[in-house]
Amino acid sequence: FKGIMAAVNFRLKRQDLEGLDILIQGAGNVGSLIAHHLKKLGANIIIADINFKAAEKLAATIGAKIIDSEKVFDTKCDIFVPCALGGILNPDTISKLQASIVAGAANNQLANISDAEILYKKNITYVPDYVINAGGLIEASSYYDGKYNKQIVDLEISKIYDTVDLILNESKK
Repeated sequence: FKGIMAAVNFRLKRQDLEGLDILIQGAGNVGSLIAHHLKKLGANIIIADINFKAAEKLAATIGAKIIDSEKVFDTKCDIFVPCALGGILNPDTISKLQASIVAGAANNQLANISDAEILYKKNITYVPDYVINAGGLIEASSYYDGKYNKQIVDLEISKIYDTVDLILNESKK
């Protein structure tokens, strides 16, 4: 969420999600969690999942639109949030992609590191998955010493916004 918000501020010059079309690929645990959160903030959610029943269940819960998982890259949206498979961004899929921002939690979204350059040339703001995924690692590692502190975890996770902001602003140079 923090990474998406930083990207929205950077690219769209907005502090809110009201009325933005956000396509979430993956209706599993992570995709569902982010869908609920983004919907509460006024985004229009579009769900795609190879498990149509999971997509249906999530869509019914939050009032989202469902698209066929084969149509992900052919669907116009403001933000594409991959939360399913890795390796999905390649020259073919990027050429079809109709979003101005890619910011999701799927691991290794780029099929090849050179695909980041293709996104850049197509003027698509890409937030690296390993930065957005940092929240899960921060949360999990906080249990390591047996002294879990929600306030500290939340503070550390909130820093993801600043990290994404720094990376995106550095990319302009």
